[in-house]
Amino acid sequence: MNALERLLNRLLSLDGETADDLAGLSGKVIQLELLNTGQPVISLIVNEHAIRVDTDYAGTGDVLIRGTPLDLLVYMRSSAGDRQTVTGNMEIRGDLGLAQDFQRLLRSFEVDWEEQAARLVGDTLARKASNIVAMGADFLQHLKSKIEMDLSEYALYETEVLPERDEIEHFNHSVDTLRDDLERLKQRFHRLSADDA
Repeated sequence: MNALERLLNRLLSLDGETADDLAGLSGKVIQLELLNTGQPVISLIVNEHAIRVDTDYAGTGDVLIRGTPLDLLVYMRSSAGDRQTVTGNMEIRGDLGLAQDFQRLLRSFEVDWEEQAARLVGDTLARKASNIVAMGADFLQHLKSKIEMDLSEYALYETEVLPERDEIEHFNHSVDTLRDDLERLKQRFHRLSADDA
């Protein structure tokens, strides 16, 4: 885990804004449990400018995020307001606000790779490499969107984990009707009670 911790903190140091946002989470413990991997719970202990990675953390974390690696990847890259953020076997226990802050921090993480490359090889070569990478990133973004759409359709239609929009609207309408009926029954009961008195 020391290698993971060093890599994570090195990457964080390359993005000044994320490092500043990290200070706001100082003292918090975010635990990740990767289902179906046999890995122990990974505790991310946030300090002002770094994250300590611990698999033997004795305490209870502020939040536990558990799911398969794919579920966690989708969660970490989704926007905090996305209705499909928690999917599949995902489970979040504890401070939900902290989970959302951590999710936002990961989404906003952005390293200026062109600047880092320019320090090593010069501006011209770094710009050319950046253009090639940008073309690859566009392809990967398209691929990511396709995979997310396929996974969403699979969850909706094949495994029936997610309800269809019509089912949700029917359920909400039924709840509204039941609530209104209950309110009318309550008012009628009060009138009958008043008449008997």
